[in-house]
Amino acid sequence: MKLYWGSGSPFAWRAMLALIIKGAPFEDQLLSFSDKEHKSAEYLKISPRGKVPALVDGDTVVTESLAIIHYVDRRVPSPPLFGDTPAEAGRIAQRVQEHENYLGRAAHALMTAVFRGKAAERADELRPHADALRKELDALDTLLQDAPWLGGTRVSAADIVLYPTICLLERIAGRPEVQALELGIPVLATDHPRVADFKERFSQLPGVDRAHPPHWKS
Repeated sequence: MKLYWGSGSPFAWRAMLALIIKGAPFEDQLLSFSDKEHKSAEYLKISPRGKVPALVDGDTVVTESLAIIHYVDRRVPSPPLFGDTPAEAGRIAQRVQEHENYLGRAAHALMTAVFRGKAAERADELRPHADALRKELDALDTLLQDAPWLGGTRVSAADIVLYPTICLLERIAGRPEVQALELGIPVLATDHPRVADFKERFSQLPGVDRAHPPHWKS
């Protein structure tokens, strides 16, 4: 399998994490956003929307990160990312959808503004997103008091989806220009310690560092 990805994209990040957690051998092709390699004619033949990630497995091409996670879960059955039972599958899928519809949506609005240098001029419209973010992180902190992972006792698709978001949020929350705006973006270590512990626990899983954005390491 070959994964096309971009540094810092949470969607590409979680697709790679699925492959890593599964222990699946794969080749990765890093595309440069600044050079617009994801919009090249060659890549558009693979992913017509010009977005990452894209997974190529022989004659099969899968785009969209959640679809890739599902594909990898069926392609490499163990360990299961959506549980063994209907109850587990439903619970994990629920956590994934909650992330996409609530936490992920609020986080995406904040991160997009910050990384594009628009946070100061959009501060007032970003405050409701910061409020929503705190509410969702409060819920996660409560959820994680009963089990180490969102799906229970082992890593699941829900954890894979959450981890990049948490890492990115922690990165923007620490920026001086963001702190100066007083948006109220939570500091995990003090405001949501169980979520902070989750992030540390996940980061220690074998191979996870391979998926971290390369430009963060430079």
